Order: sequence, then C-alpha cells, then structure tokens
Amino acid sequence: DDTAVQRVSAEYSGTRVLDRAEFADAVSSTIEQFLAVIYALLALAVLIALLGVANTLSLAIFERTREIGLLRAIGTTQRQIRTMVRDEAMIVALLGTAVGIGIGTFFGWAVLRTLEDQGFNTLIVPFDRLAIIAAIGTVAGAITATLPARRAARLRVLDSLAAA
Repeated sequence: DDTAVQRVSAEYSGTRVLDRAEFADAVSSTIEQFLAVIYALLALAVLIALLGVANTLSLAIFERTREIGLLRAIGTTQRQIRTMVRDEAMIVALLGTAVGIGIGTFFGWAVLRTLEDQGFNTLIVPFDRLAIIAAIGTVAGAITATLPARRAARLRVLDSLAAA
C-alpha cells in the first residue's frame, strides 16, 4: 500500500505522504507557530496596556494632588502614598488581565464551537499559563506604577494643599 501511494504521489510535485503521527506533528507545528504569533501580539497588547495604566495613574495623581496633600498633612508617610498608588495600579492591571482572560476564553470556546464539524471538539483551558499571565500582568502593573508613585510621594504638603 505504501509503495503504491508513494508512486502515485511522486507524479505530483510538492506532495508528501505522511502517516498519522507525521501528519499530527505537521499540524501541531503549524498551530505552535500560530500560538507564537498570538503570544507576540499579546505581549504588544500588554505593553500598550501598561503605558495606558502609567498614563492613567499620572493623570489621577495630577487630579488628586490636593487629596494626596491632605493625606500627607494628616500623617501619611511617603512610603504609604507609594504603596497606595502601586496597589491601585496592581488592581487595575489585575482587573484588566482578568477581563482579558475571560474574554479570550470565551472567544476560544466560540471558535471551538465553530470548528466542531472539522473534528475540534475538546476545549482545553491552560490554567497554568493563564495563572502565569495573570501574575505577570499584576507585577507589570506594579512596576509601571513606580514613577507615578514616586511623583505622588514627593509632592510637597503645602504646595499640594494650595493646588487648585
């Protein structure tokens, strides 16, 4: 059987005869390449989101200058202000990551339902990868908040209270 198939396929250029395992390897390598592209796009989206978080925090600190000055006037330390801003950034980043994971899982399920007639019928949710992505998103949010938190902590009390 194999020799007959090889002989017939030799008549057509660009054809290859694969057994079941070789075909599965070829398909899985294509899917892995597609996933690598998706992860690269995810990294770009995360970078853009982190820039958005940093920008939002900077604007929030600018708008809340008087509140931060009031907190400092009643005894809040610079460290507590930095921690407050960093925690706010981590909450925003974690919330965005959770919503993104939820929407992505839903769309994965929707694509799977669309491709059921082609043999795709098992949804596998990689909880370990999703947990790593959530942890990275949270840590990245904390790192992004470093400069805005430092700016908020360095605000002078009297100048902050006098801000309009």
